[in-house]
Order: sequence, then structure tokens, then C-alpha cells
Amino acid sequence: MVWHWNCASALCHNSWRTKGVRYYNLPVDPELRRKYQLVLKNENVNWTKQVICSAHWSRGERLSPDDIPDVICSEEQQEKFESLLKKTPSKSLKKKVVCVQRALVEANRETRGELKSTGKRKAPKERPFSPGNMQPVKKRRKTRISLEKENLSLQSQNTSLISENKALSEKVLKNGTAPARNESRTRENEV
Repeated sequence: MVWHWNCASALCHNSWRTKGVRYYNLPVDPELRRKYQLVLKNENVNWTKQVICSAHWSRGERLSPDDIPDVICSEEQQEKFESLLKKTPSKSLKKKVVCVQRALVEANRETRGELKSTGKRKAPKERPFSPGNMQPVKKRRKTRISLEKENLSLQSQNTSLISENKALSEKVLKNGTAPARNESRTRENEV
């Protein structure tokens, strides 16, 4: 029985039919496997039976069993995926093409010396003014504690206004007339 192998990388089309490519066994060491996993982009790897091709090393070959691959995908692989997508369009193939394009963009950034994106955006040191109230965004944000304090003070003001309203309504019932406006305003100013 003849064994036909394919590269374990999800973004690679090299197989036993591809000429000029060498194949290497995948590592046994768990630490090396984690590093290989970053290049393979394949969660369903059979670490004992599958192989990786020499196209994943920038030198074109693995120098030692501890040598970690540094090429996720090549431009040739991108062209193969795009030509396959034109022939037989599918969602999974389209996702692979997008993934290949991202991998190549990140590889180009690294070769130019740009920092690799961590996925998290850092907030600017000085935030722009909001058009609504022209205060910095940082000053408009309130902490939970300050909101609780404000809520308590508003509740106490509410209870005092309710008791004042009851007192005034009782006074109206006794006298039969409403108090003058000046009296109610002076009471508001006292509070």
C-alpha cells in the first residue's frame, strides 16, 4: 500500500504530487507543537501521521528537528487558492483565501519591521472633545461610587420635597386657600 501525504497546514496545497518539496514529520514535544500550531492554522492535526512541507521554512528546508517553521503561506499558495475559488466557489474556500491574504499582509509587516498587531487598540492619551457638551470624554464618565452618592442625595431631596408638599397640602386644607407664591419660593431657597 502506497502512502499519499499532504501538508498538515490548512493554508497549503502541497501534496505527494508536488515536485521539489520535501516533507518532515511533525514534532513530538508539546512546546514545539504549540509553535507549529501557529503556522499550521489547523486544529485537527494528527501529530503522529501528518507531515509538514519544506515550503514553510524561508530557507526551503528544515535544518534540525527543533527548527520552527516561519512561513505560514506563500504567494504561490494564495494564487492556487484564488484560482480554485474561481473554478469552484465555496464559503470555506473563500474563508481560506481571506486567511491567506491576512497571513501574507502580516508577514509583509514583519519583514518591513512594523510591529505585529495584538488585536487590542490602545486608547489615545488625550481624548477629543465631544460635540454635545464640549467636555472631554474622560470628565463626563462617572464612577459607580459617585453615581451611588448622587442617587442617595437625590433620594433625600425627593423625600424632603414630598414631606414639604404634604405640609403645604395640609395647610391648604385647613385654611382653604393656597399660600402666596413668595412663601413657597423662600422655602425652596432655604432647602
